[in-house]
Amino acid sequence: MPDAARTAAAVHLRDDVAALVIESLPELGATLVRFTARGEPAGEVWYGSAEEAQRCAARDYGSTLGPWLEVPPTEPDPVAFVLGR
Repeated sequence: MPDAARTAAAVHLRDDVAALVIESLPELGATLVRFTARGEPAGEVWYGSAEEAQRCAARDYGSTLGPWLEVPPTEPDPVAFVLGR
């Protein structure tokens, strides 16, 4: 099975969510995972594609959502990466 592609975005603290990470696998869909500022998981939702996950995140978080960043495959912690730690 190929490695998952990961994208991440910071959220300017809304409902205790500070970061969103999308992990996607071709033909299997994508999982959007919400994280707190402490890096703790705060829920996840499966979508048919990464694009669908990004659209729903934009709808749900609006102007509090930062830009989506490609997470390098060698990055062990996408939350720390997107929050600049």
